[in-house]
Parts: sequence; C-alpha cells; structure tokens
Amino acid sequence: MKTTTKLSLAAVGAACALSAASRYFYRFAVLKRKNYDNIWASETKPQPYAKLRDCDREKVARGIDFIFESRPEEITITSHEGLRLAGHFIPHENPKGIFVMVHGYRSNPSNDFSGAVLPIYNMGFSLLLIDHRAHGNSQGQHITFGVKERFDLVRWCRYLKKRFPDLPVVLDGVSMGASTVMLAAGLALPDNVKALIADCGYTSPAEICKHCLKKWYKLPPFPLFYTANSVVKKYAGFSLTDGDCREALSRNRLPILIAHGTADDFVPYRMGQENFEACRGSNAIFFSVTGAEHGMSYIIDPEGYTEKMKELFRMAGIEWE
Repeated sequence: MKTTTKLSLAAVGAACALSAASRYFYRFAVLKRKNYDNIWASETKPQPYAKLRDCDREKVARGIDFIFESRPEEITITSHEGLRLAGHFIPHENPKGIFVMVHGYRSNPSNDFSGAVLPIYNMGFSLLLIDHRAHGNSQGQHITFGVKERFDLVRWCRYLKKRFPDLPVVLDGVSMGASTVMLAAGLALPDNVKALIADCGYTSPAEICKHCLKKWYKLPPFPLFYTANSVVKKYAGFSLTDGDCREALSRNRLPILIAHGTADDFVPYRMGQENFEACRGSNAIFFSVTGAEHGMSYIIDPEGYTEKMKELFRMAGIEWE
C-alpha cells in the first residue's frame, strides 16, 4: 500500500473518531438523559450524600424533610421558546424577601440546597426552588450550561415581581446554577432583584468543558472541544462559547457573594477567584472555605457562610431576622 494511501486512510479514521467523540460529548454532556431521576415524581424522598459526616447528614435530612413536608406550591412559567418551566414555592408567613434557589448540572434543589433551606427560611425568607430546563418537572431536552438558563432566570424574576412586587429577591446558585446567576447578572434584571449568591460556579461553559476533557479524559481541548461544539450548535441550538461569567460580572452592579471551596475537584477554585476578580467596585464579597469540596461550602462552614450572607444583606439593604 502506498504511503499516500495509508496517510489518507489514517486521516479518514481520525476524522471518523473525532466525529464519533463529538457526538458522544453532545449526548453525554448536553442531551437530557432518559433515566433522569425526578425528585418531584418519585415515591420516596431523596437521601443525603453518603460521604457526609453524621452531624451534617442529619442537617441535610432535616432540610429534605422540610422541603417535602412543606408541600410546596408548584408554579410554572414559559421560556422564550415556549418550554414549560417548573418551580416549587415555599412561602414564609412573614417574608422579608424571596430566595430563588438555582441548582446545578444534572442535579436538583434537594441535592444542592437541603443543607441551607431551613436556616434561610428561618431568617425570614420565602423560597422558590426552580427546575432548570431539561431537569425535574421542566420541559426541554438540552442542558445549556447557563447560556439559555440565564434568560429563564430573568423570567422567574419577572414572575416574582408581578406576584410579590414589594419583596426583595436574592438569586442563590450552586455550580451551574451559580454560573447561571452570574450570567444573568449581565442582563437587565428586574428591580426586585437586590442581591446575588454564586457558590462554586465556573467562569464559562467553554472553560469548564475544556477543563473536564483534560481532567477526566486526558484529552486536549483542540480539536475535540471545537468539533463537539459544532455538534452542540447543530442539535441543541446554542454555543458553549456564548456566555462568560467574567464578562457578565464586569457589568454587574448588584451586591454579590461568591463562595468557593479550596478542595473543589470539579470546578477549580481558581475559577471562583477569577469570577471575583472580574467584579467591579466594592459590592462583591469572596468567601473561601478551606477544605470544602464541590458544593459543600455551606455544609462545612455554615456559621461563616451565614455571616457573609448577612454582610451581603446589609449591602443590599435587605432586612432579616
């Protein structure tokens, strides 16, 4: 076989492998899974993470019980493409404001907020636990890493503005939810939104995907990320390069608390630092939690976290009990 023929066959083989890997990335990372565990449709309540310490497991279990025993009101709104988006509302009898809790990638409000819901409720806040598109009771087939979810979040804020015009709103996100909050900070949020919390959020969809390719699969971003993004654009209608939290935060004027655990092995700690450094003015707080893994900052240091939230509330002019 001639050398040129061998090279041609090798090139064709490499192209086929790259195409297959790109489609796998789309199915694995973006497409909604058929066996997605919907906590609102399950006959049993979720269980706390097994890795938690006994004392923390008890706190989380109480939070899970609180969410489901409160029998939250299911609310639906419509996305700009016509998707039905679901949320669950837990009203406080004498609310000082409303916390909108924005969960992470392939997760749910119980997983990401069960350690914090009861303390925040006891501070005097009603709670809105939203389901991202392609999660929970919301419609949609594609997870967009905050690119489209940020616009969904603005619609939730408008809904609350119309229903509760006098109550201040705090947007509180974890992981992808945190990045959704930060991306939304670069949009025209309604004036009922007074403060933001972003816990362990990534800098951009592109950067976290490139990081995961290198960390989990030992693959360089080039060329796979770029060919995979072409597949994502074709089938999911968005680009992983469409949003950058740092750029959005450079335009944000709302008080924001950015928290990140130093032991985060999913979203690197440096990303939290970069997001904080992108903030302008003196309205940003950075809370570094030593030894906290991904999404565990509140569990590891609830007292410190609460003090930072109170500092945020003071900056935003929000009362609390």
